[in-house]
Amino acid sequence: MYMTQDELSRLAQKYLSGIATAEEKRLLHEWYYDPQGEWVAEIPEDPEVLEARMRVRLMRTIGTRRIPMTAWRVAAALILVAGAAALFYRTPPKTKPQAILPGSTKAILTLADGTTKTLDSGHTGWTLKQGAAKVQQATGGVLAYEATPASEIVYNTLSVPRGGQYQLKLSDGTQVWLDAASSLRYPVSFGKTERVVEVTGQAYFSVAPDASRPFRVKVVNREEVQVLGTEFNINAYDDEAFLQTTLLEGKVRVNGKDLAPGEQARLDGGGTLILSDDVDKEAVVAWKSDMFYFDNEDIGTIMRQVERWYDVTVDYEGDMTGKIFTGQISRYAQVSQVLEMLELTHDIHFRIGSGNHITVLP
Repeated sequence: MYMTQDELSRLAQKYLSGIATAEEKRLLHEWYYDPQGEWVAEIPEDPEVLEARMRVRLMRTIGTRRIPMTAWRVAAALILVAGAAALFYRTPPKTKPQAILPGSTKAILTLADGTTKTLDSGHTGWTLKQGAAKVQQATGGVLAYEATPASEIVYNTLSVPRGGQYQLKLSDGTQVWLDAASSLRYPVSFGKTERVVEVTGQAYFSVAPDASRPFRVKVVNREEVQVLGTEFNINAYDDEAFLQTTLLEGKVRVNGKDLAPGEQARLDGGGTLILSDDVDKEAVVAWKSDMFYFDNEDIGTIMRQVERWYDVTVDYEGDMTGKIFTGQISRYAQVSQVLEMLELTHDIHFRIGSGNHITVLP
């Protein structure tokens, strides 16, 4: 069927942004299979491959300048996935690689007396008592505390293993999202003058406002974040070069330095604190939305994320200098799909071995 460039561009923008109607999708499918068009589509058996190929053709036909930045970022990620899907469809491996599944909702709760309780999204509805607080495992894998300020401080610790993630609602209403290989130590009921928690790994905080009880986040021997009421992300993994605190909204003070929304504080191993406003906030918090978002990232940084989320080990053969990547893909894709995406965007290869082991090769 015939469509003008403007008509096609308008439909493509809506389709790539995920807001096209059923009728608009039908028109685009007719355009894709039109034998009078510039290119006759080969019909693959796999519907996901079909969808991916159509998105690629849309991008090639209308050009990137006609697409808003938000839609372009979505489309760019889809092109990477499309290429990987098409490659896998056309050239299936002679031996099927070991399936390495993505992470899931799981954690370990350590109670005040040292006993532990395994948490996941499949066991909900229970409650228990800790000090002055009632603890409930709510639907959807959220651990929630209810309590009024107490004079006696009793601590719990929520630990998320590699290959996991979890959400926590503290007794003051503050919400915390914990990424893989992370933990939070916190009072089951905060005191009357302050609220203090300790974090390792990566966590996103949405702090309940309470000017009379300042909120502080400690990273042991490295950093302290003072908060009134705000949303921010802390990346405090020991194997990263920098400890990063990124402010999304509100106000925080990191080791005595005030951050404005959109700023990031980076603390290096020598204790030097650097403030930056050149931050892609969407990339910083993509993990919370179940996405990998690589924005000019080196292969080492990317593979550390893969290690934590898929609970794998990684080693390298050859020189990886200059291997920089940009792209997006769901964290619920299989690890083989993530690796195929990376292979299509750079001169790099991967070998999946036994025991959840991945080797990176030039």
